[in-house]
Amino acid sequence: MSTRAGEGQYVALDVSLGAISVCIIDAKGGVTFEGKVMAEPAALVGLIRAKAPQAIRVGLETGATSPWLFHEMKAAGLPVVMMDARHAHAALSMRPAKSDRSDAHGLAEMLRMGWSARWPPGASARSNGALCWGRGISW
Repeated sequence: MSTRAGEGQYVALDVSLGAISVCIIDAKGGVTFEGKVMAEPAALVGLIRAKAPQAIRVGLETGATSPWLFHEMKAAGLPVVMMDARHAHAALSMRPAKSDRSDAHGLAEMLRMGWSARWPPGASARSNGALCWGRGISW
């Protein structure tokens, strides 16, 4: 998916078991969509394709369901990245309001500004498993 300079969208997902809070912002930081979708890969991919056809990056924090969603979105051809939950938590803890919606917006801003530590960075599947096991995350 190619975009001209200054175009594109950043999609952030705050994942819960039942629903996922989604925030989509443009390259200038303007919110183009905020909402929720069922925690199902097909519904999530459909929403992203409909609301963010020029997605530059789709980010979600590491967590119990993140590997499943990550691999499903990757297989669908989306530019998905996993964000280190500890790094994201540190950045989001400075925000005054704490909610799924607010967290999704904060994650989107982190993606847009390049503040998101992509995790695990370039590691092989075997080392991913070891890293996840070491942090208590199911892989």
